[in-house]
Amino acid sequence: MCQGDPSTWGAPPVGKTYLGVNESGQLTTVQNDGTITVIGAGLTPGAGTVTNSSGNTIVTPPTQIYTQTVDVTGVASTRIIVISQDDASAGDICDLRLNWPDVGNIDIQVRSGATDGPLIAQKITVQGEGTTSGFWHFVFESGSWVNKFGLVPAA
Repeated sequence: MCQGDPSTWGAPPVGKTYLGVNESGQLTTVQNDGTITVIGAGLTPGAGTVTNSSGNTIVTPPTQIYTQTVDVTGVASTRIIVISQDDASAGDICDLRLNWPDVGNIDIQVRSGATDGPLIAQKITVQGEGTTSGFWHFVFESGSWVNKFGLVPAA
């Protein structure tokens, strides 16, 4: 992994690509012909935090790359986290971090577009697992948010 000014990284061997972070913190590649490409150039990532103590929460990503943290609190019940499809475009990214309390039977459902939309992730909390977090990576494709991977501790 290279770092700093990509023009100082030199040329990689034929058929190889250097990957690194430029001086602005952007992911950058350098090809062996000297071509420098900033990945995600022009995209502005965003982030937000909200608390869900009961009921539903709607997440509306305002940028093409967005990270939403939802702090779930309260007692056992069903919580629906909706990732809005409004203004979403193919390839948009929404990363979701859920923090939940050491309370059993909170059924956290993540749905695309509406409270009755496709179920794209779910966590049912277990008393005794402690206050902890889960992380999911969603990409908007074919008109819906799609779960690409999740990192969720086992109960």
